[in-house]
Parts: sequence; structure tokens; C-alpha cells
Amino acid sequence: MNEWLLVALALVLPPVLGSLLRGLDRILTARMQGRFGPPLLQPVYDTIKLLAKRRMITGRMQVVGSIGYLLFIMAATVMFFLGQDLLLIVLVLGVADVFLVVGAFATRSPYSQIGANRELLQILSYEPILIITAIGLYVANGSFMISEIDQPLLPSLWPILLALVLVLVILMRKSPFDISSSEHAHQELVKGVFTEYSGIHLGLIEIAHMYELIL
Repeated sequence: MNEWLLVALALVLPPVLGSLLRGLDRILTARMQGRFGPPLLQPVYDTIKLLAKRRMITGRMQVVGSIGYLLFIMAATVMFFLGQDLLLIVLVLGVADVFLVVGAFATRSPYSQIGANRELLQILSYEPILIITAIGLYVANGSFMISEIDQPLLPSLWPILLALVLVLVILMRKSPFDISSSEHAHQELVKGVFTEYSGIHLGLIEIAHMYELIL
């Protein structure tokens, strides 16, 4: 397939599919709680509303943090679609997370800074597993390149898969690993690492989450 077409698909498909998955997740959660739940496209409506709101900036690094977070996750997604080096993709994702944390640390809000500390601890907990996953790919296939995978990896790498399942729960910020973002109202940090993000910058982070979900 043409590389430019792959790049276009990598940039267009993840926000679309990611928003649908997040909408489905919210509907299933509501049904399990005996509620009807929001419409499937509610994440799209929420993101559009955020992008249209007047932005409130408490520090310049917030702007850098939200834009850098989105751009590096987009870069990692494009690299994955092109079958590039998995180890490099993991490192690029790590840089994206650092941008998010730096943006949160740049504010004076204690809620934001505590959330940033928790996010940093979560990064330190799952980043080694992602690196081990890339090393496992190299050991099993003789290359870090995704495009050069020529055999089923599950028979030899199933222990890594089990570890990766826990990592994915952290990456998707599912309970109880949503402590840094405080997704639920009963948690003490309000919105944790996202406390001081608002308007278009929070919208960019939401779009980045859709890319990350698909990736």
C-alpha cells in the first residue's frame, strides 16, 4: 500500500474509531449501572465543544504540553501504521507522556501537581514493560521493525502479553489506575493531571487519547 495513503489512514482513522470506542465504553458502563447512557457520538460532541470554548491558560508550558502530547502520539501512530521500529515508537510515546506531565507541573495548582506526580509514577511503572515488549519482539523475530514480523508471536511471547494487559489498563486510565486523572467524582483531586487544562488544549488532549486508544 502507498506510504502516503497509510499516513493519511493513520491520521484520520484513530480519532474516528477512538471516539466510537469511547462512546461504546460509556454506553456499556451506563447499562451496567442501570442507566441508559449517552449517545454513541457523545465523545465527538464533547471534543467539538471543548475546541470551540475560550481558552484559559495559566502557564505557557500548558500550551507546549498539550500540543506536544498530541503531536508525539500522532507521530507514534503514523510510525506504527508504517511498520517502523517498535522500540522507537515506545520511546516516542514516553516523550508524549512527559509533555503532558510537564504541562501539569507548570501550573501552581496543588491538584494538578499531585496528579502530575501520580502520572509520572504510572509512566515509570509501565514504560519498562513496553520496552520489554519491544525487546521480546526482537528476540522472537530478530528485528524491532513491525513490518518484518513474519511469524505468530503469541506462542513464544504469551508472558509478555499477560503483563501488557495490565499496562493497557493503566494506559486507558481504567479503575483503579485512573488515580492520576481522577476520572470519578469521588476521588479527591477533581481532575488530577488535567485540572488546569481547559478549552482547546483539553480538546487536543482528548483527541490524543483517541489516537492512544487505537494505537
